[in-house]
Amino acid sequence: MEIEKRLRPDLWKAIQAHYERNDFTESVRDAVFHASEVLREKGSIEDKDGTKLVDVALLGNNPAIRVNKNETTTEKDFQQGIGFAFKGIMQSVRNPLSHESFQYTQDEAESLILYINFLLNQVDKSGGSTKIDNIIELLFDEDFTDTKEYAELLLKEVPSKKRYDLLLELYQKRAQLPQNKLNHFLTSLFASL
Repeated sequence: MEIEKRLRPDLWKAIQAHYERNDFTESVRDAVFHASEVLREKGSIEDKDGTKLVDVALLGNNPAIRVNKNETTTEKDFQQGIGFAFKGIMQSVRNPLSHESFQYTQDEAESLILYINFLLNQVDKSGGSTKIDNIIELLFDEDFTDTKEYAELLLKEVPSKKRYDLLLELYQKRAQLPQNKLNHFLTSLFASL
C-alpha cells in the first residue's frame, strides 16, 4: 500500500521518518501526537493533552472546535461521534504506547493512521467554527461593549499563541470593524503580545 498518497500532507510529514524506516509503532505514535497538535492549534488550546484535550476541543456543550453547526440531533450526534472517536484513539492507542512496550504490525499501523487521517479530515472539512472565530464574531456584534474589564476578560479566552493571529485577522478585516468600539480590546491585545 502506498500510504503516502492516501494521507493528508501534514500527517504524512509527521510520520514519514519512522514509516520509511519501517518503525510502524513509532509512526502510529507520530500520527497520534500530530492529531493532538492539530486539535490544540485549531481549538486554540494550550494546556490540555490526551482525553482532556479532546473533551475541551470536541465534546461538551461548548466545544472549542465545532465540526458542524451542532444544532440538530444529527449534527450533535456527529460532533459527539468525532469527539468520542478521538477520545478512543487517545485511550486505546496513545496511552498504551506511552505507558507500555507495545508493537504494531504494518497492517495495524496503517489502519490506525488512515483512521486518524479520516478523523482529521472530518475536523478540517467541517467548516465549523473555532474559539477564535467565536471571539471575532463577538467583537463584530453591534452590541459589543468595549470596557477595559470586559476586554481583559475576553482576551483571557485567547491563547497566547493565537493572539498574533487574531491581531492579523482583525487587521485584515479593519474596514468592517465597528468604529471606536474595540479600543480597549485592541489596546489589551497589543499589550499582551
